[in-house]
Amino acid sequence: MAKIVLHGDCLIGRVSQLHELLLQHLEQPDQRLEIDMTGVERCDLSFFQLLCAASRSFASKNKTLCLADDLPETVIRQIAKTGMGPACSSCLRLECLLREPAGSCPAVEI
Repeated sequence: MAKIVLHGDCLIGRVSQLHELLLQHLEQPDQRLEIDMTGVERCDLSFFQLLCAASRSFASKNKTLCLADDLPETVIRQIAKTGMGPACSSCLRLECLLREPAGSCPAVEI
């Protein structure tokens, strides 16, 4: 299992860097990747869109992408502010990263 620990800002200016990091992990032999967002100070809609797309990409390769720990309050507030909260909670995709409660990394790959 691999783990990414994010710190600081996860805003649109950093999306390319985060996208590249996720792509690198997608091509690794690990079947599971945990994302630790406890150090994230600010994030925006582009960050959540990237996580949503990454969830689908990992699932398409029979890999698991999940959150390692509880989300910081700043991330929770931003989910609500961007409108992703209702969208994610009603998401029908089993691989949806933000639909699952934080810290609930499944033991079985999707």
